[in-house]
Amino acid sequence: MLRIEKEVDADPEAIRRLYSDLMVRHVPPEDELIRRTQRDHLGMEALVASMQDGEEPKARKETLLRFGQWLRDHIRWEEDVLFEETQARLNEEEVKALGEQLDDQLPAVPVSPWGTDGPPSR
Repeated sequence: MLRIEKEVDADPEAIRRLYSDLMVRHVPPEDELIRRTQRDHLGMEALVASMQDGEEPKARKETLLRFGQWLRDHIRWEEDVLFEETQARLNEEEVKALGEQLDDQLPAVPVSPWGTDGPPSR
């Protein structure tokens, strides 16, 4: 399987847009990948809206905990399933193009002045 490996401290919205563009070209709308992505995103947006609409503090706290768990689960699913499946459906040229788009749209990861060893010990 072709893989895209890029270490980024990236804008998740930029990555989401790139994968959304890929999905609409390579995954049929009725596919469970599309349906789960939409369902999760809309569900999390609904939780945020309910917190913004003035829930009582205790209910807001419970909603925030549910949101956090849902977001954590969704991100893991995206990384483990959605991104892998989407990439598996691409040909080599499309993977190369995606890598170039990521390079163009995502900020560079700053390099530590100490390299990968971290700061000098005292």
